[in-house]
Amino acid sequence: METRTKQNLEDFIKDVYEQEYVAVIDILCALLKGEEIKYTEDLPKILRMSEQHIREEYGQAQEMDYLLSGLYRNYRVYQTSSEMILLLKSLWFFKDNPEKNELRHLFVQYLRRKNRFYSGIMQENQIQGLANFRMYYGEMTKRMAIMSQTEGCGLIFKSFSSNIHLRKLEVRISPDMRILDSGIQKGQLEYEQVRYEMKADILKRVRIVLDAYRKNLLETAGIYDWKLGMQVDFSTLDCQCREGKSAVPSIGIIFHFNKRNYVDNRVGSMCWVRDAEKAAIYSKHIIMWRSVMTAQATAIEELRSQIPLLGRYVVGIDAASEENQAEPWIFAPVYNAIRNRSITRPVIEDMDGKIERLNNIGFTYHVGEEFRHLLSGLRHIDEVIEHFHYKPGDRLGHAVALGVDVEYWMRRNAVVIVPVMEHLENLLWLWGNMVYENWVIGIAVEALEGKILNLAKMIYGDISGMEVHILYDAYSEKFNLNYERIFVKIKEKYILDEPREENVSANGLHHFCRYYNTSSPFGVLWTKEKIFCTFFCPLYFRRFQKPIFINVDNEEFQMLKKVQEYVIQKVEQKGIYVEVNPTSNTTIGDIEALFSNYILNLNSKGLDNSHGKKHEVLVTVNSDDPLIFNTNCENELAYLYHCLVHKNYKKESILQWIDKVRQAGIDSSFVKKEVLPSVQYKEITQTLECIDDFLKLKR
Repeated sequence: METRTKQNLEDFIKDVYEQEYVAVIDILCALLKGEEIKYTEDLPKILRMSEQHIREEYGQAQEMDYLLSGLYRNYRVYQTSSEMILLLKSLWFFKDNPEKNELRHLFVQYLRRKNRFYSGIMQENQIQGLANFRMYYGEMTKRMAIMSQTEGCGLIFKSFSSNIHLRKLEVRISPDMRILDSGIQKGQLEYEQVRYEMKADILKRVRIVLDAYRKNLLETAGIYDWKLGMQVDFSTLDCQCREGKSAVPSIGIIFHFNKRNYVDNRVGSMCWVRDAEKAAIYSKHIIMWRSVMTAQATAIEELRSQIPLLGRYVVGIDAASEENQAEPWIFAPVYNAIRNRSITRPVIEDMDGKIERLNNIGFTYHVGEEFRHLLSGLRHIDEVIEHFHYKPGDRLGHAVALGVDVEYWMRRNAVVIVPVMEHLENLLWLWGNMVYENWVIGIAVEALEGKILNLAKMIYGDISGMEVHILYDAYSEKFNLNYERIFVKIKEKYILDEPREENVSANGLHHFCRYYNTSSPFGVLWTKEKIFCTFFCPLYFRRFQKPIFINVDNEEFQMLKKVQEYVIQKVEQKGIYVEVNPTSNTTIGDIEALFSNYILNLNSKGLDNSHGKKHEVLVTVNSDDPLIFNTNCENELAYLYHCLVHKNYKKESILQWIDKVRQAGIDSSFVKKEVLPSVQYKEITQTLECIDDFLKLKR
């Protein structure tokens, strides 16, 4: 038996730190009682208790919790865990004994070890996603900030000039969301001046890209006099492109909408049913963000129909960034607005008076890449396909949830922490597909309905009148834009000018809203409209974010496999492309290694030793952001080649499969035509002239 005192505590902590954290709990408890630390050198005997302590946190084998059965046996009456008791007593102790620096050091070490241990049990390799990407992206933008936007675009184009196999190039730019502020101050987004400001900003950004690419065309042709205009001779470069000795890719511009934390910002104290219009001046509420993004998308499509040739070069929209911060329902009206038949024109007259067909704008949405629960990732993918009105040829960015190995994911995520509303909507989505789409996933509808109502009670308290089909209808309504009609109905019929005390309880909302007239015809019964309004309420938003623990056990394996299969089949049958980015997926996604990419789970047709059912989802291999990940499509295809060689596929079938994927990448591009450099130069010059005329006309 060896005795350790507080003097050599720090050395002892270094020895114990890499061991199971329960040993630290024992030491801390002893010190808080003022005792010397005594322990045997047979540490494994102590450490074996760790599993019992952790299981007690999940309600498994509570009778084995040695702290509650010993040191804390008098606190059992409180029906809480020994972990909570330990933390509370420790904080009390440090408040009363601020001079105990050694103990504070020990306590911090305990917290560090506990968090490290828990991260290994619960989502041990949580998807870092776009939060990690933004860190690198921020550094890249800082480096580019020292040059003009035109110079920055030129640098990007030069980085592709050495690739003689690149035939199509898509460039992403973002609209200026700061116009939101000026639009709010002017009173309404439909105000003509605000609409012009939006269109002018869009055209100025397009102009920067096209002008930089026009200069790049001249440099590629060996011409450096920008004033030569239409007299430039591209015959030599055109000939080299025809012979395959050189390549000048055809360019297309995609407008990119960012998902940000503030997109989902509903924090505030105003009632968004009764005060939305006047409160909009002071807040970037989700209602306002959706409205301004929808107005931006509408302006993009209107400009494509107004300015000759612009439709050839503005070819798509997409949305990316942190998936968990902005679910698809926020962007559904944005995507639906841009394919609105009232503004979309099938043909347009060019500058020579000829009528040409105007291609539909292409859709990309980055989804199913970062997710707390696999069901969440699959739900988001399905929501995009169904509610964004996806057509054959549209694209899903990454969609890792489609191809992730379910068994592998379950091993890494035995316990998942999700917001209660996210889990409720996962179950509502399952219920809707079981009832309306006849999904068979091994769960009884009645059992699923019971779980849904239990979760609803956690959020809403009294759920009188609330039924599963009403919850599902309210969930589906979120994807529509015309929510104002619901606000008007609620405001006119049920909302008072001042809150009433009987509508507010000590715990928050009594029923629906503190301004709600409980003597209205519906009384305290829930309706679809009331539930829908809670999605925009800052008070309910806090309730939605309450974290809950979801145990992912073996019984759910078959259910998750079947759900994943249904979603894969939908993507496959609709002819939707999935963009796979091996380097990006490994760096910021839930892919363990480069050779573990999920692409084969989506498309393995043609590989000789594939077993079981072969999916043939249309997959493409992309570089994501080449400035961030220091790669290109050639490298990404080479990585996949070595991955397949590593998996013992035959080289001949590998090359055939890669060529098929490469061709899919060309076919999936929103740039429909490959044109010679001379044609591009002429068209871009004409487009720039039309843009300048539009901007001068509207001044």
